[in-house]
Amino acid sequence: MEDELRVRLNDHQPSKIFPVKPKSTPKPLSKPETPDSRYWSSFKPHSVPNLVSSVSAVAFSPIHPHSFAVAHSTTVSLFSSNTLTASRRFSFKDVVSSVSFRSDGALLAASDLSGTVQVFDVKERMALRSLRSHKAAASSVRVVGGSNGMVFAGKKKKKVRDEEEKKKMVMSFWSVKSEVDESRRRALRPSYFRYFQRGQSEKPSKDDYLVKERKGVKLTRHDKLLKKFRHKEALVSVLEEKKPADVVAVMEELVARRKIVKCVSNLEEGELGLLLSFLQRYCTVERYSKLLMALTKKVLETRGEDINGKEEFKGILRNLKREVNQEIKIQQSLLEIQGVIAPLMRIAGR
Repeated sequence: MEDELRVRLNDHQPSKIFPVKPKSTPKPLSKPETPDSRYWSSFKPHSVPNLVSSVSAVAFSPIHPHSFAVAHSTTVSLFSSNTLTASRRFSFKDVVSSVSFRSDGALLAASDLSGTVQVFDVKERMALRSLRSHKAAASSVRVVGGSNGMVFAGKKKKKVRDEEEKKKMVMSFWSVKSEVDESRRRALRPSYFRYFQRGQSEKPSKDDYLVKERKGVKLTRHDKLLKKFRHKEALVSVLEEKKPADVVAVMEELVARRKIVKCVSNLEEGELGLLLSFLQRYCTVERYSKLLMALTKKVLETRGEDINGKEEFKGILRNLKREVNQEIKIQQSLLEIQGVIAPLMRIAGR
């Protein structure tokens, strides 16, 4: 029987022969690599440490260096995008549901499940305002606009009627211009260090007018004495400096205060010698003669008894007498010349 079966198999010839191929396996569907895919594949995931619970919301600051706020449990943590370290933490009474930055990145708003919305100053890292939105949870919050923007908070409200469930969004909003700016003005007090840093970063423009600071007037010794009403000491001090213009100025001030006679009367012998020496040298100078001539006469009348018979004053008086006599002769000569010239000028004027 086996021989019969073998004969039958050998007699059978297939009608068509197919080439033998290896068994095919399914290939993964992959798209060709593009520049965009290479760019996104270059990023690597980084984990943020020290989060106490699951993350409920994340918001990135729109300005550089693009810090980001992470809401987890009842805390909002502000992280640096470069180091992934928390720079500030804000606490809430309930679980935080949403966070949002203002367009300039200066303010951060966050809402919790109790319906409270808090606004924070990112730079100063302080809470500026606490806003109450709803009795129920606030599921989302947004800060729209710049410094004059609005804070929006919303919740989803469910309503069941005729076996149909409907959802409706309930919104609350506040103006952040008056509330936030006024809280900043209230916070800026002299007890804060940044109160004294106001305007330090401001740079002048081309149209600004430069006002130079006035330098303080440095008072001389006699000016300080006059300020303290120590008149005699002021007169002696300026006489010792030997500056005729300053001496005459002090004498004019004493005349205006009606203290010059009292000062002359209270001078000691050495101080009286300084005054007589000055008068002898400058009384005939044209700029000072009007005041000094009258003062010389007053000194001689007031202190005549102290001057007469004193050896130290004899030389001064002799020189003073010579200067006065010489001045008198000069004045007489000038009067004679004037008497000759005056008729000639009248004749020339006809």
